[in-house]
Amino acid sequence: MLIFCKSKFNMIHFFLNVVFFASVICCKHVLANSVEEKEGWVSEYDIASNWGQFFKINDILAKKISKYQEILIVGTDHFGKMLFLDGSLQLTAEDEYIYHEMIVHNPFFHHRNPKKVLIIGGGDGGSAREVLKHNAVQEVTMVEIDQEVVNLCQRYLPEVHQGSLSSSRMKLIFCDGVEYLDCEETLFDIIICDGTDPFGSGVGLYSDRFFRSCRDHLNPDGIFVIHIGIPFCAKNEKNELSKTKLVLKNLQNCFEHTKEYSVTVPSYQGGPLVFSMASKKEIRELNKDDFLLKENQMNGLNFYFNYSSYI
Repeated sequence: MLIFCKSKFNMIHFFLNVVFFASVICCKHVLANSVEEKEGWVSEYDIASNWGQFFKINDILAKKISKYQEILIVGTDHFGKMLFLDGSLQLTAEDEYIYHEMIVHNPFFHHRNPKKVLIIGGGDGGSAREVLKHNAVQEVTMVEIDQEVVNLCQRYLPEVHQGSLSSSRMKLIFCDGVEYLDCEETLFDIIICDGTDPFGSGVGLYSDRFFRSCRDHLNPDGIFVIHIGIPFCAKNEKNELSKTKLVLKNLQNCFEHTKEYSVTVPSYQGGPLVFSMASKKEIRELNKDDFLLKENQMNGLNFYFNYSSYI
């Protein structure tokens, strides 16, 4: 099901985004890449620490400037297909499962019976794919701001979405996630924020306003999850922790309980990526029996998130 929405909060949202962006020093502000000028290489730069990474590409599968960002999908030998938004690497076909399994299954295994799920972002379909492995889930709403991302990923990254966005349990809405929550009254068991880093179209997804709105849209035992950055890469020009520390502080100001965990995704520069789960109630610990029971109730295999990796 496809739904488009508009909101009367556009000017307010724009103002809040500008204020929040001005208050954050985004370490991973990535320079726009010109693949043709790199003679077969695509590059990703971190201007705060003056370093980056390069990938040898075989071909450019898609390159388009949407209303919100530049979308680039390329083919490589080592990482397979790669998706960049505004020059920032989002995923590779070779290692995306690590990120998607960790952002989805941790909150699902900690929640006793998640039935209604909201995904903010996630236009590549990887998070939806993992959510739909849980048979208890009855309805998944995915809110993606950029329809062009979905269209291009549907065409060029079938190994990532695996048809997930066509599921009868999926409802796809093209709208700004912050504005969607302003207009929506539904409560969810799990809210997954699968967005970009806090610059460009992703700025609003790291604001106090958004976090409080997510809290208000959770059921009493609901869980919100978001990636909060790579700490080593999140230093500003004064070598101080900025983005990761600020986002975690914002979360802790908006939710009663948080629980952090990390994972290393080989194609993400800078070291382990940190996630945070947040909830109104204390997030329960998992024992082996709880974990294995949840695992047995899933439809499909996990390649990274399993009990041996969890402990």
